[in-house]
Amino acid sequence: MLEYLKFAALYIGSTIEVEYAHRNEAHRAVLSGVIANNVQFEPLNNSGKYGLTSEICPLFLRPLSDISDEEVIEIASVVFTHNDVSIRYMIDEGKNLINKMCSMKLNNTGYIGYICLNIFDLLRSKSFLLPWMGLSPEEIIARGWAKYKTE
Repeated sequence: MLEYLKFAALYIGSTIEVEYAHRNEAHRAVLSGVIANNVQFEPLNNSGKYGLTSEICPLFLRPLSDISDEEVIEIASVVFTHNDVSIRYMIDEGKNLINKMCSMKLNNTGYIGYICLNIFDLLRSKSFLLPWMGLSPEEIIARGWAKYKTE
């Protein structure tokens, strides 16, 4: 449970839906915190009550394949500026950088660690499921910690 709570805490501050059971029914809410050994959530659309659960609640996260060009430009601007390179270059190199980082080849990006950490934080703030502590997104899903969000 502790590993799950550490994983869930990475997404606090983002609008992330969670799935939890209440009275044998599945409900969706927004992750709002991790307190002690509990996940804290608030209801969607301000209906219902805030809650805590000590159960593992899968987070609904986006696959990286859903990233838009606008999001790539925003992320790439951590490394490049619009004045230095063309928009097409930012998109291509941004996607290349994100793919390297998320395929766990972090040391092969050629960028300083704090820049990569800023990019990971920015991607998580946009609800993307990323590798964590040596676990691939598929392994995180297999543990029941996350599901891909479908719109």
